[in-house]
Amino acid sequence: MFELSFYPNNLKEAVETLITFFENEIELVKSMQEEDFIADSHHNGGKFIRNTWNLWWYEGHRFEDWPKEKPNLVSFFNDLGIVHADDISGIILTCFYRELKNYPYNLEQQVEMYKDHWKTEGYKDGIFKRGGMN
Repeated sequence: MFELSFYPNNLKEAVETLITFFENEIELVKSMQEEDFIADSHHNGGKFIRNTWNLWWYEGHRFEDWPKEKPNLVSFFNDLGIVHADDISGIILTCFYRELKNYPYNLEQQVEMYKDHWKTEGYKDGIFKRGGMN
């Protein structure tokens, strides 16, 4: 199993870490369509980074093995209005794929896509909130 002694602080570091992690699968990833890679990696690579990088972290949690302070990577995404761990990992995986293909990240567009989703779920500002809608 891949051991992480480094926790990325931002999107750039997260993508660089994934490039190292997927070193032996780079050509396979590059041969895939973006939508297929994202769908295929959500439950494996996505779950791994959600759990390993503490993307589920939230204020007031009661888990002894979670950091007491908000991880920098979570803060980075929260500052963009992205709160849900699935959304964070989705953006990271999309940017990883796009980095390998030399495509622009279009981060603002990705953020808006997730906010639009949460608006359809009843969150007026498009930002998921633990415990209910706003």
